[in-house]
Amino acid sequence: MLKKTERLKRMALVVFGVLVLTILGGTLALAMATGGAISGTVASPDGYPLPNNTVVKLFAAGSETLVGQAHADVNDGSFSIGPVPNGLYALKAVPPASSGLTQSEIVPVSVLGGAVSGITLNLTRPQIEGTVFAPDGTTPVTATVAVFVGSHTVIQTVDAPGGTFAIGGLPTGGYALVASPATDDPYWKSAPLPVTVVSGVTQTVSLTLTDAQLYGWAKDSLGNPVRNAEVVAVQRVPSGSAMPIARASDRSSASGFWAIGGLPNGDYLIGAAPPFDRHDLIPPAIQTVTIPSSDNPYELVFGSSRKIVQGTVMLHQAGTLDLPVQHALVLAHRVDRYGTAQTFTDGSGNYQMQLSSGLWAMTVKPVSTTVPADWVYPNPPQFVHFEHNT
Repeated sequence: MLKKTERLKRMALVVFGVLVLTILGGTLALAMATGGAISGTVASPDGYPLPNNTVVKLFAAGSETLVGQAHADVNDGSFSIGPVPNGLYALKAVPPASSGLTQSEIVPVSVLGGAVSGITLNLTRPQIEGTVFAPDGTTPVTATVAVFVGSHTVIQTVDAPGGTFAIGGLPTGGYALVASPATDDPYWKSAPLPVTVVSGVTQTVSLTLTDAQLYGWAKDSLGNPVRNAEVVAVQRVPSGSAMPIARASDRSSASGFWAIGGLPNGDYLIGAAPPFDRHDLIPPAIQTVTIPSSDNPYELVFGSSRKIVQGTVMLHQAGTLDLPVQHALVLAHRVDRYGTAQTFTDGSGNYQMQLSSGLWAMTVKPVSTTVPADWVYPNPPQFVHFEHNT
């Protein structure tokens, strides 16, 4: 349904120039924070040339947050990433799936005030090979496979195109494998499969997806698919009950499809949150469902709330006219719920941003392409509030 448009009257974010000393101080701090580049060599058990599209990936330590990546030179394996800020990182080399090789072991990297070089990443031969099957147990199906240490820590994720996958680069020890569907089918994750990695041994395994109990589509008010919406099913339990509350979630695909499984029978509430970058969407109404369900597929329709905020970013100059700031980054963070938005100013310093209802905190900052760039916005965020549509 088309909602009314509310427009905030023109709002100016005024920024102020800084003293030369302050600028220099900021520049020095930036130089210290940017530790340096990370470089080294990727080696292969098959020698050179390396498989085409061998990629070196840099992660934040202890997470799967990708910081940067670079393609290794096929002729000598050399690579360089960065410069990157000071910090702790994890580095690995990943060959293409068609190469018959698997990723290197993870190498920890510490960057502190300078470049790090001489790192060697050795591609490996598969330690685990396998196939992911549909719930019928016989049909191979495209999926992803995660490697767990313990019950919650994922240390590696690989694609299984057409159902086939290979895993390598693991230290010897015990792990668990879980396959997740990557197609728009009513499937859910496989049961965890315990495996033990032994040096010099390649083992073959199979993983079977399970049937989804709830599935459907996430759409906007015009019927377009909503990608990457988080769909959540939460069990309803009697008030005051000591019974644990079951919960499961999924992210909608590019076509808006989602599927959830692995839940005990009972009554559930289904809700959905819009993607992080779709700040114009209103969450759909909560639905009450029962597992096992005969009402699949469920349609979750996001409302549209097109609120407009616009304004101008000006550089205040004492004793002269204020100067419009071009390509300044204007940021909006939703205060009362999860959400963010951003835009850049045009050549006249003007900006326009589309938001949803709610309370938003707005600020502005320079980026590398901002003109002029030597300034700071010293004021607290400005708050913008839009009423929920009626």
